[in-house]
Amino acid sequence: EATPLSTKLDRPTQVAIKGNWVLTNVSYPGSEYIKVNSFDLADSKCFIGSTWNFISNNNKGTMTLTAPSCTAFTSPIVWSINNQGLFVLKIVEPGTKSKNVKSGYLLKVAGLTETSFQLIDN
Repeated sequence: EATPLSTKLDRPTQVAIKGNWVLTNVSYPGSEYIKVNSFDLADSKCFIGSTWNFISNNNKGTMTLTAPSCTAFTSPIVWSINNQGLFVLKIVEPGTKSKNVKSGYLLKVAGLTETSFQLIDN
């Protein structure tokens, strides 16, 4: 049976990743042969070079895809990191309230330093 998703937040980790980040690498087994669509938005390689802004005091931010050979995309996001080490992400369509977004994504946070961290899809 699956473990229920905790709603208790890991505030120190959230504060550690606040600010602006640039995604520098996307890797997965078979990535040289297989295309993967990430977050139901774009080919995972389109996320390389994307910018992410995380505001820790209200769990909001933005993500912007800018890869030259991909369709540009910008969206507000709502995010949190719970006490199970999971990064919870909701992509919010402009004009939509985040509480009305019923789907999201869970990624494991790993390797957090002052200058980098990993999000791992299990």
